[in-house]
Amino acid sequence: PPARGEPLSLLRSQLAALRAQLPAASLRRAWRSLAEALDTWVYESVVRRSAFSAAGAQRFRRDAQALVDSFSGVSASAHTAMRRLHEVAIVFGLPPPARAELLQLASAGAAALSRRRDELGVHALDGESLSELLASLVVDS
Repeated sequence: PPARGEPLSLLRSQLAALRAQLPAASLRRAWRSLAEALDTWVYESVVRRSAFSAAGAQRFRRDAQALVDSFSGVSASAHTAMRRLHEVAIVFGLPPPARAELLQLASAGAAALSRRRDELGVHALDGESLSELLASLVVDS
């Protein structure tokens, strides 16, 4: 959709311009700083303040991936700078029983939570953040 595509197209264009103008070390600092700022802003402004239906969670996953992919012209590892959004997308992609298990582990603060987070590759989101995130998912009726 144009509403989502235009800003991402502009972002890709601006990153391409930076790539053409900056030395490699400066480019790394610039794209990483921008990616980290976007990760923080989207996480704090959207994820932490929203409730998500199943369809909304899937749309968020696609949008988050599109945002990360916008940095592909400057880095193959943008997901490392956008760690929270990447992890939210992982959690939103879990089947409902796996999300319920994760919520139970996060709520209990169990040592098993640490193992499950390792299995999923979810390290930036702590137990409290996971509980909050999973509680934001609205069960569709």
